[in-house]
Amino acid sequence: MRRNPLCLLVALAAVTSHPLAASGEITAVDVGIRGVLSPNAATALRQALSALEGVEKVEVSKIPVRVEMLTNGQLAAAVLPEPFTALAQKQGAKVLAHDGADGIGESVLSFRREVLRDKAQFVDRFLVAYEQAVNDINSKPEDYRALLVEKGKIPDLIAKTFPVPEIPTASVPSQSSIQRSMNWMMRAGLLSRSLSYDQMVDGTHLPRR
Repeated sequence: MRRNPLCLLVALAAVTSHPLAASGEITAVDVGIRGVLSPNAATALRQALSALEGVEKVEVSKIPVRVEMLTNGQLAAAVLPEPFTALAQKQGAKVLAHDGADGIGESVLSFRREVLRDKAQFVDRFLVAYEQAVNDINSKPEDYRALLVEKGKIPDLIAKTFPVPEIPTASVPSQSSIQRSMNWMMRAGLLSRSLSYDQMVDGTHLPRR
């Protein structure tokens, strides 16, 4: 599922009081990070980290702690997902790099082959219902703010201002994006063999528009 490219999923944020926030370069600083990054986030970081050998990457698994360490100066920069990027910005951080350029999301709807084969009508109805829900939310986003705050665990500081995201309708990824993700998974040792696009993607059940 592609997302609104204006809505970030992962960003590299820095405290504005640190020199790197002004220069846009990160050298010999502490960067709060998580263990495994997606292809999009990894690409954004590679573009921002001008001297990887000089960066001390600190594993900070709990994201709220990562935000706190960033905003109180214990970290010079941190990799954050939304809504924590917005929270950090609210507290004075600056985004140096993000994964929003190509509009590729990190969430997918997947079905087993036997489900697609034996329960195709169920899959079709499910995607129609998904499409209707998306259209309802996108047409009146503020009607769903309370639900977003509750289910998305939006921090109180930005609960009233964090934008209700425009949710993408059902679609399939491009062959190039699948190949890029496949290459990344092979390099990371997450797969023992590569899979073809047709083995992974089936767009025949998408709702007709």
